[in-house]
Amino acid sequence: TGVAASTSVYRSTDKGLTWTAIATGASAIHTAISTDNKGVWCVTAGSTVRRSVDGGLTWAVQFTASSTQNAISNDRNGVWLISGLTSNSNTYKSVDNGLTWTLLATPVTSTVTDIAYSQGFFFLVRNVSPQLIMISSAADATVYTVPTAAVLASLIKVTATAGYVVAVNSASTTVLR
Repeated sequence: TGVAASTSVYRSTDKGLTWTAIATGASAIHTAISTDNKGVWCVTAGSTVRRSVDGGLTWAVQFTASSTQNAISNDRNGVWLISGLTSNSNTYKSVDNGLTWTLLATPVTSTVTDIAYSQGFFFLVRNVSPQLIMISSAADATVYTVPTAAVLASLIKVTATAGYVVAVNSASTTVLR
């Protein structure tokens, strides 16, 4: 388990009872963290993506994007997605477990605030309507889908667990799948 809350990553090996700060070498505050649960972790700090292959113990700069990246997720099988704070989002995809990154020709033309993965799809929360879009992990992301769920206004976060995707806004929680 890991938490990115400063220029260090906080790591717990006892289910959150104690935490150890591990410096990543970043000078900017980490804005997002994700792990494949197999030892590979990636964090974003400013426009850089730092990667660890030993469960967060050591870190190296793996990629520098063209803008600040603040959202990251992966499919636990080597496909990662990051996106940023600019009006064109600059969404990048890695298909080799975070080693290399490719700018997607994506229809995401707004700030992306969060990303989650579930059952073959990345779910991106945006700051414009429709606020939530789905991109297939197998696609090149030039096509996206809008979920046919309840009203999805004022979204701030999205998470996925056990086959469910949960979107949260300031007033309620919506289960999407």
